Amino acid sequence: MESNTQMFKGDAVKAVWSHGINMIKPTIVVSIVMFIISMLIMLLLFSTMLGWDFEFLSQLMSGNPIDNQALIKEKMGNLTQNPIKMVLGFTAFFILIIGLQSTVYALVLKMSGNIVEGNGSTLGLAWSQVKGKHIVNIILSVMAVGLIYFVSAAIMAILASLISFFLLIILIPLLILFLLRFSAIVPAIVLGEMSLSEAFSYSWNVITFRRAAYILLGLFVVGIISIIASLVVSLLAGLLGTLGMVVSLLFNLFTNILSLALGTSFMTALYYRYTLHEGDDSGIEAIGTE
Repeated sequence: MESNTQMFKGDAVKAVWSHGINMIKPTIVVSIVMFIISMLIMLLLFSTMLGWDFEFLSQLMSGNPIDNQALIKEKMGNLTQNPIKMVLGFTAFFILIIGLQSTVYALVLKMSGNIVEGNGSTLGLAWSQVKGKHIVNIILSVMAVGLIYFVSAAIMAILASLISFFLLIILIPLLILFLLRFSAIVPAIVLGEMSLSEAFSYSWNVITFRRAAYILLGLFVVGIISIIASLVVSLLAGLLGTLGMVVSLLFNLFTNILSLALGTSFMTALYYRYTLHEGDDSGIEAIGTE
Protein backbone atom coordinates (compact mmCIF):
# COMPACT_ATOMS: atom_id res chain seq x y z
CA MET A 1 0.00 0.00 0.00
CA GLU A 2 1.17 3.54 -0.76
CA SER A 3 1.94 5.98 2.04
CA ASN A 4 -0.42 8.95 2.12
CA THR A 5 0.80 11.07 5.02
CA GLN A 6 0.17 14.27 3.03
CA MET A 7 -3.60 13.75 2.72
CA PHE A 8 -4.42 15.82 5.81
CA LYS A 9 -2.34 18.85 4.81
CA GLY A 10 -4.81 20.03 2.18
CA ASP A 11 -8.58 20.13 2.61
CA ALA A 12 -8.85 18.84 6.19
CA VAL A 13 -12.63 18.32 6.19
CA LYS A 14 -12.55 16.27 2.98
CA ALA A 15 -9.56 14.26 4.21
CA VAL A 16 -11.11 13.50 7.61
CA TRP A 17 -14.37 12.36 5.99
CA SER A 18 -12.60 10.25 3.34
CA HIS A 19 -10.30 8.58 5.85
CA GLY A 20 -13.18 8.16 8.31
CA ILE A 21 -15.12 6.14 5.72
CA ASN A 22 -12.05 3.94 5.23
CA MET A 23 -11.90 3.44 9.01
CA ILE A 24 -15.45 2.04 9.30
CA LYS A 25 -14.48 -1.56 8.51
CA PRO A 26 -11.50 -1.68 10.93
CA THR A 27 -13.62 0.07 13.56
CA ILE A 28 -16.34 -2.58 13.28
CA VAL A 29 -13.77 -5.31 13.97
CA VAL A 30 -12.40 -3.53 17.04
CA SER A 31 -15.90 -2.66 18.27
CA ILE A 32 -17.05 -6.30 18.12
CA VAL A 33 -13.94 -7.59 19.89
CA MET A 34 -14.13 -4.94 22.60
CA PHE A 35 -17.88 -5.47 23.04
CA ILE A 36 -17.23 -9.14 23.80
CA ILE A 37 -14.49 -8.20 26.26
CA SER A 38 -16.80 -5.63 27.91
CA MET A 39 -19.49 -8.27 28.38
CA LEU A 40 -16.94 -10.61 29.95
CA ILE A 41 -15.89 -7.84 32.34
CA MET A 42 -19.53 -7.21 33.25
CA LEU A 43 -20.06 -10.92 33.92
CA LEU A 44 -16.90 -10.94 36.04
CA LEU A 45 -18.21 -7.98 38.03
CA PHE A 46 -21.61 -9.55 38.60
CA SER A 47 -20.17 -12.92 39.57
CA THR A 48 -17.52 -11.64 41.99
CA MET A 49 -19.32 -8.69 43.57
CA LEU A 50 -22.98 -9.58 43.41
CA GLY A 51 -22.73 -13.35 43.44
CA TRP A 52 -24.58 -13.64 40.13
CA ASP A 53 -23.93 -17.03 38.55
CA PHE A 54 -25.38 -18.54 35.38
CA GLU A 55 -28.14 -20.22 37.37
CA PHE A 56 -29.18 -16.87 38.83
CA LEU A 57 -29.03 -15.17 35.40
CA SER A 58 -31.17 -17.95 33.91
CA GLN A 59 -33.67 -17.45 36.71
CA LEU A 60 -33.83 -13.74 35.89
CA MET A 61 -34.40 -14.45 32.21
CA SER A 62 -37.27 -16.85 32.82
CA GLY A 63 -38.72 -15.49 36.06
CA ASN A 64 -41.50 -13.06 36.86
CA PRO A 65 -40.37 -9.40 36.67
CA ILE A 66 -41.72 -8.66 40.16
CA ASP A 67 -39.91 -11.67 41.63
CA ASN A 68 -36.77 -10.66 39.76
CA GLN A 69 -36.81 -7.22 41.38
CA ALA A 70 -36.94 -8.86 44.80
CA LEU A 71 -34.01 -11.14 43.94
CA ILE A 72 -31.90 -8.27 42.62
CA LYS A 73 -32.72 -6.18 45.70
CA GLU A 74 -31.63 -9.06 47.91
CA LYS A 75 -28.31 -9.40 46.06
CA MET A 76 -27.68 -5.65 46.24
CA GLY A 77 -28.50 -5.71 49.95
CA ASN A 78 -25.86 -8.37 50.49
CA LEU A 79 -23.34 -6.17 48.69
CA THR A 80 -24.02 -3.09 50.84
CA GLN A 81 -23.29 -5.15 53.94
CA ASN A 82 -19.67 -5.30 52.80
CA PRO A 83 -18.80 -1.69 51.83
CA ILE A 84 -15.06 -2.38 51.47
CA LYS A 85 -15.72 -5.10 48.90
CA MET A 86 -18.16 -2.80 47.12
CA VAL A 87 -15.68 0.10 46.91
CA LEU A 88 -12.81 -2.13 45.79
CA GLY A 89 -15.02 -3.88 43.26
CA PHE A 90 -16.34 -0.72 41.65
CA THR A 91 -12.84 0.82 41.68
CA ALA A 92 -11.47 -2.23 39.88
CA PHE A 93 -14.39 -2.12 37.44
CA PHE A 94 -13.77 1.58 36.74
CA ILE A 95 -10.07 0.96 36.10
CA LEU A 96 -10.88 -1.95 33.78
CA ILE A 97 -13.35 0.13 31.77
CA ILE A 98 -10.93 3.08 31.48
CA GLY A 99 -8.16 0.69 30.48
CA LEU A 100 -10.43 -0.96 27.92
CA GLN A 101 -11.42 2.36 26.36
CA SER A 102 -7.77 3.45 26.27
CA THR A 103 -6.91 0.17 24.54
CA VAL A 104 -9.67 0.77 21.98
CA TYR A 105 -8.35 4.25 21.14
CA ALA A 106 -4.78 2.98 20.96
CA LEU A 107 -5.80 0.14 18.62
CA VAL A 108 -7.94 2.18 16.25
CA LEU A 109 -5.35 4.95 16.10
CA LYS A 110 -2.61 2.45 15.30
CA MET A 111 -4.81 0.93 12.59
CA SER A 112 -5.54 4.42 11.27
CA GLY A 113 -1.86 5.34 11.23
CA ASN A 114 -1.00 2.08 9.45
CA ILE A 115 -3.57 2.85 6.74
CA VAL A 116 -2.21 6.37 6.25
CA GLU A 117 1.39 5.12 6.08
CA GLY A 118 0.48 2.24 3.75
CA ASN A 119 1.14 -0.60 6.21
CA GLY A 120 -2.30 -2.24 6.06
CA SER A 121 -5.21 -2.18 8.49
CA THR A 122 -5.15 -5.57 10.20
CA LEU A 123 -6.06 -5.80 13.87
CA GLY A 124 -3.17 -8.20 14.47
CA LEU A 125 -0.59 -5.67 13.25
CA ALA A 126 -2.09 -2.89 15.37
CA TRP A 127 -2.23 -5.17 18.42
CA SER A 128 1.47 -5.99 18.06
CA GLN A 129 2.28 -2.26 17.93
CA VAL A 130 0.25 -1.17 20.96
CA LYS A 131 2.39 -1.13 24.09
CA GLY A 132 1.53 -0.85 27.74
CA LYS A 133 3.04 2.64 27.86
CA HIS A 134 0.50 3.82 25.27
CA ILE A 135 -2.43 2.71 27.41
CA VAL A 136 -0.94 4.00 30.66
CA ASN A 137 -0.10 7.39 29.13
CA ILE A 138 -3.59 7.71 27.62
CA ILE A 139 -5.14 7.02 31.04
CA LEU A 140 -2.79 9.51 32.72
CA SER A 141 -3.52 12.15 30.06
CA VAL A 142 -7.28 11.76 30.53
CA MET A 143 -6.86 12.09 34.30
CA ALA A 144 -4.61 15.13 33.90
CA VAL A 145 -6.97 16.92 31.49
CA GLY A 146 -9.88 16.02 33.77
CA LEU A 147 -8.05 17.58 36.72
CA ILE A 148 -7.30 20.68 34.65
CA TYR A 149 -10.99 20.90 33.76
CA PHE A 150 -12.22 20.64 37.35
CA VAL A 151 -9.68 23.18 38.62
CA SER A 152 -10.48 25.58 35.77
CA ALA A 153 -14.24 25.14 36.27
CA ALA A 154 -13.87 25.79 40.00
CA ILE A 155 -11.88 28.97 39.39
CA MET A 156 -14.42 30.05 36.77
CA ALA A 157 -17.32 29.46 39.18
CA ILE A 158 -15.59 31.46 41.93
CA LEU A 159 -14.93 34.38 39.58
CA ALA A 160 -18.52 34.32 38.34
CA SER A 161 -19.88 34.34 41.90
CA LEU A 162 -17.60 37.21 42.91
CA ILE A 163 -18.07 39.37 39.81
CA SER A 164 -21.16 38.45 37.79
CA PHE A 165 -23.02 35.35 36.66
CA PHE A 166 -23.03 36.72 33.12
CA LEU A 167 -19.23 36.37 33.14
CA LEU A 168 -19.86 32.67 32.45
CA ILE A 169 -21.04 33.60 28.95
CA ILE A 170 -17.45 34.61 28.21
CA LEU A 171 -15.61 32.13 30.42
CA ILE A 172 -17.32 28.91 29.29
CA PRO A 173 -16.33 29.26 25.59
CA LEU A 174 -12.81 30.21 26.68
CA LEU A 175 -12.63 27.11 28.89
CA ILE A 176 -13.76 24.90 25.99
CA LEU A 177 -11.13 26.43 23.68
CA PHE A 178 -8.51 26.00 26.39
CA LEU A 179 -9.35 22.30 26.81
CA LEU A 180 -9.41 21.72 23.04
CA ARG A 181 -5.75 22.72 22.94
CA PHE A 182 -5.06 19.35 24.57
CA SER A 183 -6.98 17.38 21.92
CA ALA A 184 -3.84 16.19 20.10
CA ILE A 185 -2.34 14.48 23.16
CA VAL A 186 -3.65 10.96 22.48
CA PRO A 187 -2.61 10.82 18.79
CA ALA A 188 0.79 12.22 19.77
CA ILE A 189 1.19 9.39 22.30
CA VAL A 190 0.04 6.60 19.97
CA LEU A 191 1.10 7.78 16.51
CA GLY A 192 4.04 9.94 17.49
CA GLU A 193 5.39 7.58 20.17
CA MET A 194 5.79 10.63 22.43
CA SER A 195 6.09 10.61 26.18
CA LEU A 196 3.31 12.15 28.24
CA SER A 197 5.15 15.45 28.70
CA GLU A 198 6.13 15.58 25.02
CA ALA A 199 2.52 14.91 23.98
CA PHE A 200 1.21 17.74 26.19
CA SER A 201 3.82 20.11 24.77
CA TYR A 202 3.10 19.02 21.19
CA SER A 203 -0.66 19.46 21.54
CA TRP A 204 -0.34 22.85 23.22
CA ASN A 205 2.03 24.11 20.51
CA VAL A 206 0.16 22.89 17.41
CA ILE A 207 -3.45 23.39 18.58
CA THR A 208 -3.51 27.16 18.90
CA PHE A 209 -6.59 29.02 20.10
CA ARG A 210 -7.40 29.80 16.46
CA ARG A 211 -7.26 26.13 15.50
CA ALA A 212 -9.22 25.23 18.63
CA ALA A 213 -11.92 27.65 17.46
CA TYR A 214 -12.09 25.86 14.08
CA ILE A 215 -12.37 22.52 15.89
CA LEU A 216 -15.14 23.87 18.12
CA LEU A 217 -17.04 25.17 15.09
CA GLY A 218 -16.72 21.79 13.38
CA LEU A 219 -17.92 19.94 16.49
CA PHE A 220 -20.88 22.32 16.74
CA VAL A 221 -21.91 21.66 13.13
CA VAL A 222 -21.53 17.89 13.55
CA GLY A 223 -23.53 18.06 16.78
CA ILE A 224 -26.41 19.91 15.10
CA ILE A 225 -26.48 17.40 12.22
CA SER A 226 -26.44 14.49 14.69
CA ILE A 227 -29.33 15.94 16.70
CA ILE A 228 -31.44 16.50 13.58
CA ALA A 229 -30.72 12.97 12.30
CA SER A 230 -31.58 11.46 15.70
CA LEU A 231 -34.88 13.36 15.84
CA VAL A 232 -35.84 12.24 12.33
CA VAL A 233 -35.03 8.59 13.08
CA SER A 234 -36.90 8.79 16.42
CA LEU A 235 -40.01 10.12 14.67
CA LEU A 236 -39.83 7.39 12.02
CA ALA A 237 -39.26 4.72 14.67
CA GLY A 238 -42.33 5.93 16.55
CA LEU A 239 -44.45 5.54 13.42
CA LEU A 240 -43.17 2.04 12.64
CA GLY A 241 -44.07 0.45 15.98
CA THR A 242 -42.13 -2.75 16.74
CA LEU A 243 -40.12 -2.44 13.54
CA GLY A 244 -39.18 1.05 14.69
CA MET A 245 -37.32 -0.40 17.68
CA VAL A 246 -35.15 -2.42 15.29
CA VAL A 247 -34.57 0.65 13.11
CA SER A 248 -33.63 2.71 16.16
CA LEU A 249 -31.23 0.02 17.40
CA LEU A 250 -29.53 -0.27 14.01
CA PHE A 251 -29.28 3.51 13.73
CA ASN A 252 -27.65 3.78 17.15
CA LEU A 253 -25.21 1.01 16.24
CA PHE A 254 -24.37 2.72 12.95
CA THR A 255 -23.89 6.14 14.55
CA ASN A 256 -21.63 4.70 17.26
CA ILE A 257 -19.42 3.00 14.68
CA LEU A 258 -19.40 6.08 12.42
CA SER A 259 -18.60 8.35 15.38
CA LEU A 260 -15.63 6.18 16.38
CA ALA A 261 -14.41 6.00 12.77
CA LEU A 262 -14.68 9.76 12.18
CA GLY A 263 -13.31 10.54 15.64
CA THR A 264 -10.31 8.34 14.91
CA SER A 265 -9.83 10.04 11.55
CA PHE A 266 -10.03 13.44 13.24
CA MET A 267 -7.40 12.52 15.85
CA THR A 268 -5.21 11.06 13.11
CA ALA A 269 -5.45 14.35 11.23
CA LEU A 270 -4.36 16.29 14.33
CA TYR A 271 -1.07 14.41 14.21
CA TYR A 272 -0.29 14.08 10.50
CA ARG A 273 -1.45 17.59 9.56
CA TYR A 274 1.09 19.33 11.76
CA THR A 275 4.00 16.86 11.77
CA LEU A 276 6.89 16.58 9.33
CA HIS A 277 7.29 13.09 7.80
CA GLU A 278 9.68 11.36 5.45
CA GLY A 279 9.18 12.70 1.95
CA ASP A 280 7.40 15.81 3.21
CA ASP A 281 8.75 18.82 1.34
CA SER A 282 6.45 21.31 3.02
CA GLY A 283 9.00 22.02 5.74
CA ILE A 284 8.14 23.88 8.87
CA GLU A 285 5.25 25.57 7.05
CA ALA A 286 3.24 22.40 7.61
CA ILE A 287 3.12 23.28 11.29
CA GLY A 288 1.48 26.58 10.46
CA THR A 289 -1.03 25.23 7.99
CA GLU A 290 -4.63 25.92 8.92
